[in-house]
Amino acid sequence: MRFGSTVVPGHAVSALDGRIWAGSSMDMRPIKPATDLHMPAAKKIRPRPKPGEVASTPPSADDLQRLADLRDERRLNLRQLILRAHRSLNRRIAEKLVERGYGSIKPTHITVYSNIDLEGTRVSALAERANMTVQGMGQLTAELEQLGYLRRDEDPVDRRAKVVTFSDAGWELMLASFEVLREIEAEIEARLEPGDLDALRRILQHMFTEN
Repeated sequence: MRFGSTVVPGHAVSALDGRIWAGSSMDMRPIKPATDLHMPAAKKIRPRPKPGEVASTPPSADDLQRLADLRDERRLNLRQLILRAHRSLNRRIAEKLVERGYGSIKPTHITVYSNIDLEGTRVSALAERANMTVQGMGQLTAELEQLGYLRRDEDPVDRRAKVVTFSDAGWELMLASFEVLREIEAEIEARLEPGDLDALRRILQHMFTEN
């Protein structure tokens, strides 16, 4: 009989108690309601704030102090100090060279110049010294070649490789860069205590002298 129940395919729902019965009308077994099952409670996960949103819970004083300490460590560690000095010097050298009439010189070009041996250097070696890709170094040397400061000749040992050398204008640029660097060092020395710059030079030379 289907009195008091509504039969659905394979199941019957009792109109009296709302329980679900499985199977046919001849063999009906009650299915335990989901509310009776001992299901583990889902762990509440706090959604991450979207970009631009402010976290609902403000950081504690300890969190703020740790962030401040981390920021100082990143800004003041030896690697960052040397990297910032390197970038600053290249930028100032390029600016002073442009003031002297060496137009279109960029700080990245100074990185190329500082790694070229006087007798010439392969592009692959320049890339390794500057910690760049060969393609990136090839682009920079091509720019300096177009400006008339460099030449790229075939390597007499390996014709597949290119050797970068200074052109006549490139030699003049290198000598001018030395004059500019001496001016910058004098400016730096004027801001330091007597002997500090020489001490810094000795320390760096001792630290990074290749064996």
